[in-house]
Amino acid sequence: MSDSAEISSKAIETIETLEKLKENTVVLLGSYKEKHREFLDNVATVLQIKFRYTPLILDNVYTVNKGTPRQVIHNLLSGCNFVIADDTVPSGESLELEYSRNVGALTAIICRFHEKGWPRSTFMTADFDVHSLDFKTFRFNSKIDNLSQIEKLIVEITKWKDGRKKDITKRMQEREKSYNLYQEILKNLKLK
Repeated sequence: MSDSAEISSKAIETIETLEKLKENTVVLLGSYKEKHREFLDNVATVLQIKFRYTPLILDNVYTVNKGTPRQVIHNLLSGCNFVIADDTVPSGESLELEYSRNVGALTAIICRFHEKGWPRSTFMTADFDVHSLDFKTFRFNSKIDNLSQIEKLIVEITKWKDGRKKDITKRMQEREKSYNLYQEILKNLKLK
């Protein structure tokens, strides 16, 4: 095998690996304090065992990755299938959510409400799903404290995510058709 053929082969393998990572990776955001970390760990467990995703909790990544936190976040959010943000307690993930919005990552925000209707956690994420179709808030009124409840929540999230991906694919196909039509019109105008 020639050097250029070997380089091309490795490049194709790298692209396939990156595509597989994007298909399988779910970034988890939330409070990393011990008291609330259990919920993220439980979500990660359900994602991995029941749904065959590779969950990444960001505080684990910061300790092993090179680069600035902003670079790490940008790369992870750009290369993941979707994001789940636990906003049931204040956690300060609003910067990561803003990066998520900037790269167009599909992001599910988990938020718990009081019986009276206001959030039990923060108002920092209250408007994210209003301003972006790539964000959706999943609200619930009780504590999610067992794996079967988490599994039901993730089923809801993945249904939403799959629907959004279909919408995005359809929109991209429509844009491609419009672009091709535009190119054909330009070509015909040049011929006359």
